[in-house]
Amino acid sequence: MYRSTLAAAGLLASAAITARASTEIAPLIAAAQAEPAETDRMLPFRHHLPSVFRAPAPPSAPPTAVPTPTSCPLLPTPSFAALTLSGRPLHARGEGHPDLDLAVRGWEQVVPESVVGGAGLVDYAGETDGKAPQLAGLAPGQFAPGRVAFSGLYRVHDWDWTSNHRGVPLTVWPVSLVAVAVPAGHTLHVPDSGYDIGQGFEVLVIHAAAGRVTLSYTRSDNVVRGYVLHVTGVCVEPRLLALYERLDAAGRTRLPALRTGEAFGTAAADAVRMAIRDTGTFMDPRSRKDWWRGF
Repeated sequence: MYRSTLAAAGLLASAAITARASTEIAPLIAAAQAEPAETDRMLPFRHHLPSVFRAPAPPSAPPTAVPTPTSCPLLPTPSFAALTLSGRPLHARGEGHPDLDLAVRGWEQVVPESVVGGAGLVDYAGETDGKAPQLAGLAPGQFAPGRVAFSGLYRVHDWDWTSNHRGVPLTVWPVSLVAVAVPAGHTLHVPDSGYDIGQGFEVLVIHAAAGRVTLSYTRSDNVVRGYVLHVTGVCVEPRLLALYERLDAAGRTRLPALRTGEAFGTAAADAVRMAIRDTGTFMDPRSRKDWWRGF
C-alpha cells in the first residue's frame, strides 16, 4: 500500500539499511522467508524495507513517559487465548525493544499548522490495501464520518541499529503517531482488517506493558511483515497483561491472540495515541483511504 507515494520512503530506508552490517540482516531475511506458506498467502507484498532486530543496549535517552495506570478494570471477556508463532521467536524478551515497545523510541510533537492536513484526515493519492486495519474500530462510537480530528500529532523517533540508540524523528511521512480524544475508561477494541492469522484470530499481542500494547496482524514475532499497531495511553486488561508476561518470560513461542473487535483494555486518560506500521515502516495514521475508509 502507499505504492505510488512511498518512493521517498524507499530511498530513506535504503540509506539507513546500508549502514547496518550484512551479517545482521541476512539471518533475519532468511528467518522471515522461512515462515510457513500460509502466512505468505495471507499478506500482500508491500514495498517497504524491514527493520533489523537484535537485543538492544540501554537507550541513549529514557523512554518517553507513558501514563501508568495504578489499576485496570477486568473486562467481560471470559478468558484470553494464545497462538503458536509462525516461525521462531526473534526476541528474547519484548520489554525495552525499540521495535516492540514504542516508549523506547519515543516521539516529538508536531504543530498541526506545519503539516498538510493538519489535525484532520489526509487524502493521499495512490493505491491502497482493501484489507488494511480500520482505526475507527479502536473506539467504536467515538468517530463520525466527516468529523475525525486528532488531539495531538507526533513524529516517532528512528532507531540507530549500529549504536543501539534513539535517532532523529522520522520524516518519511509528516506524521507517524496521532492522539485521539477518548473518554477515560472507554473500552478499546482490536480494529478490524481483512486478515485472519488462524483459528479466527485477528492479531497477536507482541508487546504489552503498563500503559501500552503492540498488536501484530500476523503470527510473526517481528514488525517486518504485515501491519503492526502501537497503542499507548491504554489500561491493559490485567488478565491479558498477565498472560503476555507469562508467555514472554517462557520464551515467546506462543503469544496472546485476539479476535476482531475483542476488547484489550480501556483508555487510561482522555486521549489514546496510536501508530500504524506496514512491513516495518511507520505510516501516516491520518490517511483516509487506508485507515479511515468511509470517514
